[in-house]
Amino acid sequence: MQSIQQRCEEKLARLSGSQQSVETLGLWFLHHAGDAEQCVEAWTHAVNQGFATVLTAPVSIEEETAPGKRLPLFFLANHIFHLGKHKGGSYMENLGSACIKAAKLVISNGSPSEIKGLLRMVGIWRERTIFDQGYLDTFESILSE
Repeated sequence: MQSIQQRCEEKLARLSGSQQSVETLGLWFLHHAGDAEQCVEAWTHAVNQGFATVLTAPVSIEEETAPGKRLPLFFLANHIFHLGKHKGGSYMENLGSACIKAAKLVISNGSPSEIKGLLRMVGIWRERTIFDQGYLDTFESILSE
């Protein structure tokens, strides 16, 4: 039988940028909130894999578009935060700190469209008070470097 982390990694590998894909996987993650730490590890691994592709492979147009999966991973985190805020926040702290670390990777190796997407997401978090001011200020300062 597979571990929850392996199941998360398989599901994350199939994640697309569609709203349905993000919402479906977000609900699956919340259903497995008791295993939030392992799910966050799988999310972090998926984000890091996207950057490993960029950092280790010769750059071509096809390979530049392959990491287009990173932003949907942040959309998934966003969806989990929105739902998790109302359904008990087992993901808020762990996934929140994982997002900060992943944002540092976006700044050093991400595309301008990824940075723009993340800044937009932080703006939404600020409007909807998903996180406290300190977290949002930290996130924005990383993206503004």
